[in-house]
Amino acid sequence: MLLPPGTAAEAREEVERIGRHVAAAEPHALGLFDGTAGDLLLLATCTRHNPVGALRDAAAALARRLTQALVDGIRRPSVADGEAGVWWALASLSAAGWMDASSVVRARAGRVCRIATVMASQGVLDPIYGAVGSARALLDVDAERGGDVAAAVIAALHRVKVPLGPGVAFLMPRADGVGTRVDLGRAHGAVGVLGFLVEAASHGVPDAEPLACAVVEGLLHAASWGPEGARVPSWLDAAGAPHYVQDLAWCYGELTVADALDASGLALAKDAWRAAAARIGVGVAQRPPARPAPRDAASVCHGAAGVLRLFLRLGARGSEPRLVAAAHAWLERTLGEQRRDAHRAGLLTGAAGVGLALLDGLGLRTHRWDALL
Repeated sequence: MLLPPGTAAEAREEVERIGRHVAAAEPHALGLFDGTAGDLLLLATCTRHNPVGALRDAAAALARRLTQALVDGIRRPSVADGEAGVWWALASLSAAGWMDASSVVRARAGRVCRIATVMASQGVLDPIYGAVGSARALLDVDAERGGDVAAAVIAALHRVKVPLGPGVAFLMPRADGVGTRVDLGRAHGAVGVLGFLVEAASHGVPDAEPLACAVVEGLLHAASWGPEGARVPSWLDAAGAPHYVQDLAWCYGELTVADALDASGLALAKDAWRAAAARIGVGVAQRPPARPAPRDAASVCHGAAGVLRLFLRLGARGSEPRLVAAAHAWLERTLGEQRRDAHRAGLLTGAAGVGLALLDGLGLRTHRWDALL
């Protein structure tokens, strides 16, 4: 993405500042989305672009800590805050040749598979805290083992699917543990499940593509179309009533639906899905700017970096200049929010995700850091 020189220089400086902060931070939680594993991805990426000794040493120290944690065993199982996320981070960096944790990755793969299969059997299917996320991590690293787990997860998804027009969605436990709802978002609902199903379909897992198609039909049915695109509810309550969130975000809303439709349409050769995605995305880009949710205002999950990442992906996969222009605007907004935001850990709510999104905006993407998002 071609940026004005001043903006590009400012973004580089901010990434360096974030890297220094993360390198100097005290040890904290281990997770990928909320802790050290996410920070490692940023430091490893920064080191590739600028092998500063302090960042290189900090990355090596984090890698040693995470490797030992895997050997010792991590109590939480999920991609977001537990073993599956740490395992995936070390596996992906090893596959890229940036470090060598391949022996412990191989040794712990069986445990990640077993836990994901148990979660599926218990109906713990959340895209970031449950079996859907863990199965996606396994498919990304070890397709053979991951395929068996994915098949078990798909069987479990059929047990919780509910009709949504001509398609389906899923009745999932709420993230706060209070009841269930039909969540259509990425973090805890249908969009997150769709990403997993498309990945599973690419590896030939039986029934993945038909179920993915049914999810898309459900999302399109839930959308309310107008001259300026569409509104998509974030969730449906027990009575089937739609609930909308006004703020733009990675984790819910029509922009994340647009990105999912476009990526899925590209992967499965569904031009109609991509056309719907472009219409939704352009409609969002042309709306008056809305402030991201006040918590984590710069972050990937609820804030500006997540919106930047979505517009970057939509713009890169297509030829719509309004989406590219929106990415420019949200890069500048991310910089502004990050200056005001407190530094936290991890990819989703922390500074590491902001730094990696800024690097993507600068055209300096060297690692698939967001493959599970």
